[in-house]
This record gives sequence, C-alpha cells and structure tokens, in this order.
Amino acid sequence: MRNVVILGTGAFAREALSFLQPSNEYRIIGFTDPSSIRKGILINDIPVLGDDNLLERIIRQNVTYAFVAVSEIATRKVLFRKICDIGFKPINIVHPSAVVASDVSLGQGVVIYPNVTINTNVNIGNSVIINSNVSIGHDVEIGDFVNINPGVDIAGKVKIEESAFLGMGASILENVVIRRMAIVGAAALVRKDVLPETTVVGVPAQE
Repeated sequence: MRNVVILGTGAFAREALSFLQPSNEYRIIGFTDPSSIRKGILINDIPVLGDDNLLERIIRQNVTYAFVAVSEIATRKVLFRKICDIGFKPINIVHPSAVVASDVSLGQGVVIYPNVTINTNVNIGNSVIINSNVSIGHDVEIGDFVNINPGVDIAGKVKIEESAFLGMGASILENVVIRRMAIVGAAALVRKDVLPETTVVGVPAQE
C-alpha cells in the first residue's frame, strides 16, 4: 500500500479520508494542519501529526504521496506547490460512482466526488475540485486550482481558466470561457464569456 498524508483537517479533509479509506491502494498515515494546535487530535482514528512544517520530515519516513484537502483556492495553491517542491506525489481521488470517459486527462491532486459525469475529450488541470452531481460536457478545458461546486452543469467546448470558482447549481453554456480567478454565483446561467477576476450572478449571469 502507498502511504499518504492529507493536508488539511476540515470537512474537505474528512471527505477525502472517507473516499480513500475503502481503497486497498492507499494507507492514510495522518493529517497536517496550518496550526500546531490540533496536533494529536484524531479524525476517524487517524492522527493530526502537527503543522505543515512537518512535511519535510514526513517524506523521509517512507511517505511519498500527499493530497491537499483545502477548499480555499489561494491556500490550496500554496500547499500544492509546496508538496511538489518537497518531492511528494499528489494523488487523485475519483469516487467509484463517478462516470469518467476513458480519454479524460487528469492532472495531479484532483478530486472527483460522487455522481459526477465527465464526457469525452475533457482536460482537467492540477488540484481541481469537482463536487457531487456535476456534469461536464465534451471537449472542455479546466485549468489548475478550479473549484466546481455541487450540481454545476457545464456544456461542451467550455474553457475554465486557473483559479476560477463555479457556485452551486450554476450552468455554463456551450463555448463560454470563464477567465482566471472569475467567480460564477450559485444558480447563475452563464451565456457569455466571464472576464478575469470578475463575479457574475443571476439568470442570465451579469457582473
């Protein structure tokens, strides 16, 4: 079995643990947290080892795999780059109920939640969160560090750039481009491109 450390101790980390524990491929050796205050706490009988400064010591103890379970994009980006620099191999987590086409390309550190459907010729970057009941059409491009919340419907030939955030239940129509660090509000209907670092809401979605 491959030894894995999970970065984070919140709800996302608990969910990642619940997806990984039934697997015969990985053994979770513990969690790290930005603060050392939580050291020694057990999460489903798995210990919090201490803060993120322990990572360089952990990798020397035959733990070569890691998963960053932090939903906040800026923090996740920093931690993902940190584990890569140290030498950890980020793992992907794909729930067994997800339907993923055979030609889908996954980066590293991706999590795909239950009841997700991803169609043909989709390219997904590093450290992307695809939450429950998401549908992704054909020929979609998803950049690094994107958050896709539950119930999002993405049509074909959509492009979603780095660090974008798609709120729960949003719908993205065909050929739309969501630029870097853009935010799409919950239940929004996006019919035209969204500019970088802007927020759109409503039906149809507007800034």
